[in-house]
Amino acid sequence: MEEVAKKRPRGLPSTMKFKTEASKNNWNQNKLGYILLIVVIVLVILWVNRLKLKESKGFSEKKGNIADGNGTAYAQGRGNDNDTVEELLDRIEWGSYSEQKVNNMYRYAGIVIISTALISILALRKLPKISTIIIIMIAVFVPMMAANSLYYVHGDIYSSYYIKDNAKRLRKKLNSRSYKEPPPAEDNLPTRAQVMNP
Repeated sequence: MEEVAKKRPRGLPSTMKFKTEASKNNWNQNKLGYILLIVVIVLVILWVNRLKLKESKGFSEKKGNIADGNGTAYAQGRGNDNDTVEELLDRIEWGSYSEQKVNNMYRYAGIVIISTALISILALRKLPKISTIIIIMIAVFVPMMAANSLYYVHGDIYSSYYIKDNAKRLRKKLNSRSYKEPPPAEDNLPTRAQVMNP
């Protein structure tokens, strides 16, 4: 008996076509709502970061310029002409290990949430289930934090160690006192051009 070869119909199965069309229709009907949702998510993340991140919350709030070197993670490392040699060495030592003074968890969590929202809304053109969103966030967040820790422990941390160690050696050569935590500097804030092109 001859077998009749059945050709598989081209294109997506009817159920997948239906889901795809439904997603497109849902996107077209709620496009503005989805875009507003992304904007709201970004604003909330920026607001949380403003409250939690040391690099953006600090000593110089009265000047209206909290980030860009004025946050508590950086301000005490900024010297001025009135500082003594010992005070400048204090600032050099304090400025080392800067990675440990910032909260990378909040940074990467914000990036992951924004990325998940963009992928879900702009690429998939639909809002996935909460469980799916959580899985995507965990799948991105955990490797990102692990990679950051790996690169830091096996690379970046050595630069901080050398800075701190060299400052200690200078203290010995200068017969200087031991380290003392420096006060925040309220003046001599560098411009962005100075920082980018030292």
